[in-house]
Amino acid sequence: MKVNKFYEFVESDFDPVKSFYLKDDLNPKVWDGFEINKDVRESLLKIAQDFYSSTDLNADVKDVILTGSLSNYNWSEKYSDYDLHILIDFNQVSEDVDLVKKYVDAAKNNWNKAHDIKVKGYEVEVYIQDTKEVHKSTGIFSLLKDKWVVKPSKIDFTPDDDAIIEKAKSSMMSIDDLEAQVEEDKYDHFSEKVKKVWDKIKNYRKSGLESEGGEFSIGNLVFKLLRRNGYIEKMIELKRYSYDKQFESLDENSVLKLLYYIDEIDKEFSNQSYEGYSVSINYKYEDSKDYIDIHYSQSGYEEGGYEDMRVYYKQTPVLVEYKEEGSTVYGDYANENSFTVNTIEELINAIKDRYNA
Repeated sequence: MKVNKFYEFVESDFDPVKSFYLKDDLNPKVWDGFEINKDVRESLLKIAQDFYSSTDLNADVKDVILTGSLSNYNWSEKYSDYDLHILIDFNQVSEDVDLVKKYVDAAKNNWNKAHDIKVKGYEVEVYIQDTKEVHKSTGIFSLLKDKWVVKPSKIDFTPDDDAIIEKAKSSMMSIDDLEAQVEEDKYDHFSEKVKKVWDKIKNYRKSGLESEGGEFSIGNLVFKLLRRNGYIEKMIELKRYSYDKQFESLDENSVLKLLYYIDEIDKEFSNQSYEGYSVSINYKYEDSKDYIDIHYSQSGYEEGGYEDMRVYYKQTPVLVEYKEEGSTVYGDYANENSFTVNTIEELINAIKDRYNA
């Protein structure tokens, strides 16, 4: 352990702790008592609509909610932003909920990076939430219905500054250590270290939110401190770097693994084919292009179809565009969509699950 790391922190690293003290009233720029400002509501709904339209998702929007500190008494003039959640049923998009989750997260990140929107001086963070996802908060306001889902109430709460700072220091030291090692480790080793630290931070926050303390638990407040003093952003940059580092050797490793695996699946499919039924999968790969085309087809007496995938393997995350068309005893179908994966290995696992290979 590098004890000297403790002495590298400066007082300003812990200034955000002061913002955890509760206010007497909701933010007056957003609320008049418990009534939301009309202009704020209309602006947030317009932003939610524009963002959702940009995703090309066709699921019905069940609600648009405002949550987080600006719907509660723990708001901060310096650090608060609008947590804008669009609620949809992920199953309306695809049965593969995990892929939907990855797609909406990528869409959120791209939108938030491309836009610097402020309403009454506060930034807007947009998020698409599955209706089945449990969201615990002591302040939730429905913008669509213009009413409180969970109305905040004042509580007697004083943050334990010392406990928050001491817990935060441990995570800050781990993140600083990762930064110092960023050029030393190979991808697999470094990525595993990043994941271990990130999982520890997330799980500590999760356990705090699920505890009796909820939003005001030490775990959640430590996470807020790390986000407000820039250490979560450092962590995100380290995660991004670890992905980029992996793709430096993508051509000779992961791509070859993908092509080899497709060949192995096709051999297995050949053994499954017989008179009246056939199934196959193949690919087209040219190293001068930034994508790989994968073609799957299946035909039988009563049904048949095909799927085409185009894998843009040289970008991070890896973008996969696919279209499918066919017929079954229940009728014809056709669909086009896209999703992202962080690694080729994730794509291989997705193909395994999709084709039961």
